[in-house]
Formats: sequence, structure tokens, C-alpha cells
Amino acid sequence: MLRSMSSRGAQPDQISYTAVIGACFSSMNPQGMRKAERLLELMEKDPNVEVDEDVFVSVISGLYHSLSVVNDNGAKTYFAEQIEALFRYSSLPSVNGLNLCLQAWSRSYSDQAGQRSIDLFHDYCLASATVIPNSYSCLHFMKALASKSLPDPLPKAKELLEYMRVNQFPQHKGVLNQYIRLLARKGCRLTVHKKIRTATFWRSTSDIQRKFTMPKLYMHH
Repeated sequence: MLRSMSSRGAQPDQISYTAVIGACFSSMNPQGMRKAERLLELMEKDPNVEVDEDVFVSVISGLYHSLSVVNDNGAKTYFAEQIEALFRYSSLPSVNGLNLCLQAWSRSYSDQAGQRSIDLFHDYCLASATVIPNSYSCLHFMKALASKSLPDPLPKAKELLEYMRVNQFPQHKGVLNQYIRLLARKGCRLTVHKKIRTATFWRSTSDIQRKFTMPKLYMHH
């Protein structure tokens, strides 16, 4: 298709490349993967195409859509692996790409989900600070930890909450809900105190202030 465009005098652009690369990745066969990798290299070398983070996020988004519509868990794991591979391949990693990776693993139902998410968060946010995570990064990370793929995810979940506290992240209702789910799954007994305290949370995407009441929780093992 790209060769046909060039032969007719139509210069491929970002949309042309990302559409074909996404189709090759979605073919779920080794030959398609090799073609996608070659096209990525060609795109990066093409002087007529400006390669930025949006290009990679566009392809990753297409792969994530494929993951979300398949029912087979093996296929979901395949797409999660390709999404992570493409994100790691990118020379311009972004928080949007990271979030799609973490979200893909959390929805993959794979026994690799927890550890792969831990590795991603460590490599890009903790060890090098290449990507500055946001509240949604933390939410998808916590979801992956809650995916039943780790024997004991609680220590990492507690580390994430401490990371959010130290870095002054706005508290996120979804993160706390996933943490409570983890506690319940590990057999922790949650006692709801009669006194209700009010907490203020911010929705990170639009900075709209939202208030809700949350019961004070006490953990007993």
C-alpha cells in the first residue's frame, strides 16, 4: 500500500504509516510483526514524516482497541505484549503510552500482568523518571496489581500509595477502591468507623474538583 502510494506520487504521512503498522501488528502472526518493525524503522528514517510521541501513541491505541474487542485471553496477552514492546521501542515514551501499557496489562487477564506492570512502572517512573506518571498511571498500575497474577501484591500496592503521598498526587477514588479490593482478596477485615470523614479528590484529566464522603477504614489482619 505504501509503495503504491509513492509510485502514484502520493507521499505517505503519519496517518498512512500508523494505519499500516497497526494492521501489521494486529495480524497476530510473526510475518506481520516483522513487517511492522521494518515499517517503524522506515517511518523514523523518512524525512517527510515527523515522528513524535503521538505517532507511537496512535499505533498503541489501535493495538489497545484490538485487545479490548477480543475475547480470547491468549490474544489479549499477545496484544499487551506488543503494546509494551512498541512502547519500549519508542524513543519518545510518554505518559499516555505508559497508561495504555498499564491498562492493557490490567485487562489482559494474564498471569504476567502484575509483574510486567511493576517492571514498567519501575523502569520508566522510579529508576529513571523518564515518564512522569499521573493519577491514571497509578490507577491502571493498581488494577494490574489487583488482577490476581501476583501471590502477594499488597507490598507493591502500599508502595504505590506511599509514592503518591510523597509526590503529592491527588488522591484518586479508583486507586483506593482497587486497594480495598486487594485487601478484601487477601482476607483483611475492613471495619467501617461510624464517623465519616470528607475527602476531596481531583479528577486528573480535567482538574475538576469533586467531593465525596469516604468511610474511615481500619485494617485488621
